[in-house]
Amino acid sequence: MIRSSPRLGLTLTLGSAQTLAWASSYYLPAILAVPMARELEISSSWVFAAFSVALLLTAMTWPQRRALD
Repeated sequence: MIRSSPRLGLTLTLGSAQTLAWASSYYLPAILAVPMARELEISSSWVFAAFSVALLLTAMTWPQRRALD
């Protein structure tokens, strides 16, 4: 039998909110690319390329956990 912790509800709520916030911000370039490109006077392809490069840099520089921790 699993005992319910008072923090379980808070943890699930905050975890869900963080996941939804990240997921929704991930799709923002699809909405904002054209206005950003217009303002910066560049092609929208460059905006998407910059976003892709930012994702790659984040993935490459994220601290990696060692397998034998």
